[in-house]
Amino acid sequence: GIREAVENILSNIKYVSIFVLLISCGMVTREFDKGSIRLLITKPTKRWKVMLSKILTIIFYSFVFTFIYVGLAFLTSIIIYGAKDLAIPMIEYGSEVYTTNYLIYILKYTLLNVPSLMFLGTLSLCLSVLFRNTVFPMLSSIALLFLSGIFIGLMDFIYIPFAKILFLPHLNLYNLMTFPFIEELEFVSKASLSLSGSIINLLVHSIIFSFITILVFNKKDIEN
Repeated sequence: GIREAVENILSNIKYVSIFVLLISCGMVTREFDKGSIRLLITKPTKRWKVMLSKILTIIFYSFVFTFIYVGLAFLTSIIIYGAKDLAIPMIEYGSEVYTTNYLIYILKYTLLNVPSLMFLGTLSLCLSVLFRNTVFPMLSSIALLFLSGIFIGLMDFIYIPFAKILFLPHLNLYNLMTFPFIEELEFVSKASLSLSGSIINLLVHSIIFSFITILVFNKKDIEN
């Protein structure tokens, strides 16, 4: 039915990150290659404001691409299956049935994608500024996304000091889901990672990499 179709499409939502990474990686390197970055810094606008605008653009695109993907998923599924089942206020999870608004559940599920997108976007932008390269930052960010699940698996069996402070185990927030978004149910993995803690971790690391990006860009020799 339509619910199965929507959820199957949403299970691949992490691939939206490829579009955000394409933008964030190429945002600076293209301007370096074309020399248009020199025109930006010759204007009265300060360098940190130029880079901040690019960071905010990445955050904006993280939301836009996520909701476009979900919107298309709903649209195609409704065309094929109809929208009748969406109004039924319940969700089946395993052998359990929960009463909840399905559309609100999907909205919350969708928003799980945004923090990791924001982080990967700011990380790839930082690497692009450091190396003036598009391929390396993009491949590195995608590799980190897929390694996240493996790293969480290792944390279940091997003690890794300070692992929770690292960003790697927090990248795929869906790995922390043991239940759907129902009322006040908590999301905790065997590695003792909480959903709220992971979101905070990604936001803090996004701010750190954004700060590094601005700092490096301020001191970078643009003329060469």
